[in-house]
Amino acid sequence: GATERREILERFRRGDYSRVVAANVLDEGVDVPDANVAVVLSGSGSEREFTQRLGRILRPKDDGGRALLYEVVTTETAEERVSRRRR
Repeated sequence: GATERREILERFRRGDYSRVVAANVLDEGVDVPDANVAVVLSGSGSEREFTQRLGRILRPKDDGGRALLYEVVTTETAEERVSRRRR
């Protein structure tokens, strides 16, 4: 639940965890400013949803660093078409 998610993200922030894997975490209003890389598996969703996901990791960094968002999509599917449209 929400308590477990907060604890996991706190451990990530402290450096206890170097990676976090979660379903839909970037869709749920959870900011992850301590992440410098996010990989989204599934390119479905609107341009607005994509922008929100990107914004979750692009919060100001304490160290002034950058963040990268990778989107993995399956070729010859609707995911690919949606991803191309967003660019």
